Amino acid sequence: MTKEELKARNPWAKFLDKIKDNLELYAEGGKQCYEEDLNSLEEFNNLLDKKSDESKKGKYQLELPPCPWDGNPLEANVIFLTLNPGYVEKFNKGFSRLVSCNDDLNARILDFRKKTLRLEADLRPEYDCKQEPMTTFDAVEIMDDMYWTNKFKSLYKALEIDQNEEGKMDFRKKVSILQYIAYTSEKFKGPEKETFKSQGFTKELIKFRLENATSENLPLFVIMRSRDRWIKLLGELITDYPSHFIFRKQVTIKGNLQDPRGQFITENSFSKDDDWARIINALK
Repeated sequence: MTKEELKARNPWAKFLDKIKDNLELYAEGGKQCYEEDLNSLEEFNNLLDKKSDESKKGKYQLELPPCPWDGNPLEANVIFLTLNPGYVEKFNKGFSRLVSCNDDLNARILDFRKKTLRLEADLRPEYDCKQEPMTTFDAVEIMDDMYWTNKFKSLYKALEIDQNEEGKMDFRKKVSILQYIAYTSEKFKGPEKETFKSQGFTKELIKFRLENATSENLPLFVIMRSRDRWIKLLGELITDYPSHFIFRKQVTIKGNLQDPRGQFITENSFSKDDDWARIINALK
C-alpha cells in the first residue's frame, strides 16, 4: 500500500467530505463524528446519561471536532500514543465561541484542523507574528490548554530548543500525538469494549509506518497511557516490531501495576534505561 492509498482510506478525510468541509470549532447540539462511529457514540453517551453526574463527565463531546491525532503521524519520527483528548470548557467551548466572532482567525484555525484530519499538517501551524488579533499558532495552543507544550518542556531542554515559537518549528514536524479514541471527554469512562470503527484506521496507520520504516529505530511509538488498551488494539504489531515501541514505567496503585495518569515526559519516565536517549536521538 502506498501513502496515498492509505490516505484514501482515512475515515477523517471521509468525514470532512461528508460534511463538505463545514467543520465547526464548537457546534451547539452538533454531531461532529465519523458516520460509522455515531451509533456507538450515542449508545455510550445515552448510557452515561442514566448514571451519576461524575459518570456523565465521560460523555463524548460531539459538538467539538474529532481529534484522532495532533501533527502528522505519517511523517513524525516520534509518535506519542495516548488515550483521548481532554475537555476543558473554558477553552474547548468558551474560547472557541470567542474565536468564532473573528472570521479570519476562525477560518485559519479551521483550515489547520482540516489539514490535520487529512494528514497534511504539522503539530502546530507555522508561526506568523503579523497575524491579528493573534497568530493561528497561539490560538491553537490556547484551545489545547497548552497541554502538550507543557509536557514537552523536558524534551526542549534536552534538545536545547529555544522556548519560543520559532525554536519549536523543527521540533513539531518530528512529533505527533495519536489518540486511542478521537473524541473529547472531560473524564475517560470507556467503553470497556471499543466499538468505534475509526479505531481500525489507527491500527492501519501504525502498521503502515512500521512496514515502511526507513531505519531500524524509526518511527518510535511511545505508549503514554492505557498500555493494555493499546496492546489489545495493536496486537501482533508490538510483538513483531518491539524495537519501535517504548513504554512508560508503571507504578503500584492499590497493589496493582498501572500507568501513571500524569503524562510526564522526562528522563525517568520510561521502562528501559536507554529509552530517553532513543527518543532524544530520534528528535535531533
